[in-house]
Amino acid sequence: MAGIGLLKDWWDSILESFTLRRVIALPILIAVVTAVVRGSTALSEFFTHQEGRTLLGIPSFAWGLLAGLLLILGFVIQHATSLRKSLSPKISVSFNPTGDGIVRTPTEIYEQTGSKWAGVRTDQAVYIRIAIRTLSRTTVKACVAYLTKIENGLHPVPQTPS
Repeated sequence: MAGIGLLKDWWDSILESFTLRRVIALPILIAVVTAVVRGSTALSEFFTHQEGRTLLGIPSFAWGLLAGLLLILGFVIQHATSLRKSLSPKISVSFNPTGDGIVRTPTEIYEQTGSKWAGVRTDQAVYIRIAIRTLSRTTVKACVAYLTKIENGLHPVPQTPS
């Protein structure tokens, strides 16, 4: 019974591959099928004049079966590709250096002397905020932005009050 379920899943996948998005491809498919039918008519006339009714040693029904299987395989591969693309997360990364992209916050530097910690000086830490937005319906999990390079810019960065 597991085989029947598998065949049903395959059949559903094949039917899903014929979606509205492929309505544009339908006239092209009809043209290809028409060309195949006319070509098969020409091949059948060729085979009727041959004694063994074979082309390259392969019977004519096998060529037809191969063409049909290749056509079905093309639709299944197209459906699998579109499904894979729809399940892949897509993100947009943005950074606003003049807004809340760069934030300065006061920090205190401590130093250990013996068994005690003592404040040495105050300083400022700089936090970089990077916005990551999902552009797909797929949830983006464990997404982290990393700084890969720090350069000294020509223009000073405006400081925002904390």
